[in-house]
Amino acid sequence: MICPSPTASDDWGIASRDGNWKYLCIAGNQFLFDEIQDPRERANLKDRDKDVFDRPKADWEAWNRCWHGADQKRRRSNGVSLLGA
Repeated sequence: MICPSPTASDDWGIASRDGNWKYLCIAGNQFLFDEIQDPRERANLKDRDKDVFDRPKADWEAWNRCWHGADQKRRRSNGVSLLGA
């Protein structure tokens, strides 16, 4: 799951941009905005064009996999033990 629901103490989300498009995920809710046509991000367009929605979402997922993999390798090389890693 790429959008874990934050706990009450967490207030964060993730975002990915692709041209005019912004993919946003907050508290497990996913959004797609056209920042040129809708700079206030009021219209969630994720259901209108699935291809456009999937592109920045996939970019974020790929970045996240790469980031977490690099972080685990760095920790292992520093002798830090990761539970389950």
